[in-house]
Amino acid sequence: MMEAYSHSYPLRYGDIHSAALPKFALPVIDTFLSFANPKLREKISCYSTVAEMEKYFETPLKPTLYGGALNLEEANRDLWKRFEEQREVVLGLDRMEIDLDYYSSRWNFEGTTPDEIAAGAMFKRLSMC
Repeated sequence: MMEAYSHSYPLRYGDIHSAALPKFALPVIDTFLSFANPKLREKISCYSTVAEMEKYFETPLKPTLYGGALNLEEANRDLWKRFEEQREVVLGLDRMEIDLDYYSSRWNFEGTTPDEIAAGAMFKRLSMC
């Protein structure tokens, strides 16, 4: 399922860093990473404190709060402006449909649904352990 998600989600990330996560988030992230492909797993890093994480960021990318040069208010304004500019594109994505007649032969479902295929893959992985 994680493989399908990583191929279907249109964003590509260089690295994902997080710090000072709550205790309940760690098992969730560990579970998520166990299903992620190795490439994605390498891109995700978790740190216990923000101070530990900030040494991996260049000064121009750090907010002024952490000793950098980035003005967060200005960055937030620019981000919301970008969201507003791209609003029609995002709404258009919601109206898109998949041509099942065209792709069904490529997916080779042979009467099974994607949920059944995913469940079968999980049970197959469990039986291998």
